[in-house]
Amino acid sequence: MIEDSPLLTSLFDGPVVARVCASTPLTTGLYPEEAKQVASAVTVRRAHFTAGRLSAHAALDALGIPSGPILSDAARAPVWPTGVVGSITHTDGFCGAVVALRTRYRGLGIDAEQRGHATADLWGEILTNAELRWLREQPASQRAEIATIIFCAKEAFYKCQYQVTRSWLGFEGAEVEVRDQVFLLRLLHKVGDLASGKEFSGRFAVLSPIIVAGVAIDAV
Repeated sequence: MIEDSPLLTSLFDGPVVARVCASTPLTTGLYPEEAKQVASAVTVRRAHFTAGRLSAHAALDALGIPSGPILSDAARAPVWPTGVVGSITHTDGFCGAVVALRTRYRGLGIDAEQRGHATADLWGEILTNAELRWLREQPASQRAEIATIIFCAKEAFYKCQYQVTRSWLGFEGAEVEVRDQVFLLRLLHKVGDLASGKEFSGRFAVLSPIIVAGVAIDAV
């Protein structure tokens, strides 16, 4: 079942259309070209891919854009119709998509992660030295959740900036400051036409099983 998502919509200031898939079907509903891209994938991957694509199709329909196959490029990023930006996320129990017109945004990014996913063994890979120092000042019982918020924010921004720059950005390329339901992300080096030191603000929500984050780059 595909549903509207006030949660995902609330992560953005401007007009976006968001849809979530309340279940994770295997392959039903995909365009043949889409199904071919995950034909050899494991069952869980196919289920998540399908739920994400069905959410994206419904979001595009609601935006008034004719739906068609949403294929993946060489970097596994969705290829959106001309004039559209968007993002898809999927994790166990949550799959969704958000889309908007390119006249409003240059890029959109959302990410969903299992709450507490970023355990201590991952911190050295996903956190800068400054983030790690700050995290270790937080209560021990909250560190995995806070690290997951940072991880989620960076993943959402990666998807967002890729639509603008078509460039790789690693975890070490940006630094995140977590506030109350809001995060501030600062680039640590230039990416495409996005200058080093440029800051972006996004929102996140902590639900019972998951954390979701969203960020956008406005149209110039």
